Amino acid sequence: MSLTSTDAYVLSRIDGVTLAHEIVDACGLDAGTVTEILNRLTAMGLIRWDSEAQNDSGTPSGEPGRRVSGTRVTTKRNIVSIQPPPPGLLERFEGLTHYQLLGLHSDCSQEDVERGHVRARDLEEGTLAFRLAKRLGTRRVLGRVAAAYEALRSPQTRKKYDAYLLYREETRAIEDALSEGVRRASLVPPPARTSAPAVRASQRGILGEGLEAPRHAPEDTIAEYYLVAALREHVPSAARRARAERLVRSAIAERDSDNLVGATNALRLASSIAPECDALESAVAAITEEMNKSLAPTFRAQAMYEENLQMWEEAAKTWEKVLVGHPDDARAARGVAEALLAAGGDLKRARRRAEDAVKHAAEDPECHRTLARVYIAAGMTKSAQRALDMAESRETKQDERRGLLRRVRSRWSRS
Repeated sequence: MSLTSTDAYVLSRIDGVTLAHEIVDACGLDAGTVTEILNRLTAMGLIRWDSEAQNDSGTPSGEPGRRVSGTRVTTKRNIVSIQPPPPGLLERFEGLTHYQLLGLHSDCSQEDVERGHVRARDLEEGTLAFRLAKRLGTRRVLGRVAAAYEALRSPQTRKKYDAYLLYREETRAIEDALSEGVRRASLVPPPARTSAPAVRASQRGILGEGLEAPRHAPEDTIAEYYLVAALREHVPSAARRARAERLVRSAIAERDSDNLVGATNALRLASSIAPECDALESAVAAITEEMNKSLAPTFRAQAMYEENLQMWEEAAKTWEKVLVGHPDDARAARGVAEALLAAGGDLKRARRRAEDAVKHAAEDPECHRTLARVYIAAGMTKSAQRALDMAESRETKQDERRGLLRRVRSRWSRS
């Protein structure tokens, strides 16, 4: 059995889930060439097609030069053992909702949940769980199936999960918008080298007074008069300057309407168009910081839901997003450490975050206890004992303060 490099490349795109026409698109090769390779791989016994996709001869439908579509390809067991799961498939798997994994709609009945769980748990052929288990491993998929059933098995837990999905949908929309902004900014070509002078001061009109302002944008606001004037001073290209000015004004309008994501993207794109303007770069940093602070409560609520649902890997990632906006938030740092411990994640990172939590909330015994648990998991028993002693001493002080407060209140009530 011999495979060309092109054959091996096409084979590597087959994950047991992706549609055949999607494989053609992903390969970036001529559709007829990919079709021939798929037929050849089928004849060699390296791949098989779903039964409904086969013709009388058992080979995939499609002629050279035509795009194959409407079928799914699955690798055989011997190839599965050789090919590692592609990162894209693993990412899609982790992004599936519990409903999607069990093959359900979000408005399904509890009876549907029971039936969907049984089909997925038994890896019934044709289910998404069955196809994923072939490529990602039975243990990983069945673990997710069990977690999905635990979250959906009762109306109470299902209500919590549905509320979490609303937060996840909101935060993903935000992150998608920010990613698109970064992508667009990255596509802007750098300015051509030029020695042309910027607009003279006499041509700037009333905006010229803005040039007397400090050379850094204010931290708490975007000063339109200053940024536009700075652009006119430092950006020689008239076309770039005009486009950047429009984006600055758009950013200010977005910020005034509390759309900090839109304002950030507009300023980021303006900064890519006019990288010569340091004031614009400072404004991007200021609005990004403001945006991260405003998003922190939304990420915090999502992280709390993920903790309640015991979605530890997701909770660790979401608590990290809280820390982007509030780097001194002890609860968020402790949340990262505890989630990583529960998920069996990176102990070094868990220790770093637990130590941050203690640093920012030295009087909180829970932070010291979390640090102790991280030390125990890392085999640092002496350090763990010291952290537990600190937690006990802090708790004693808290009890003393509570007792004093109760006595004071009691005296006031008697008087």
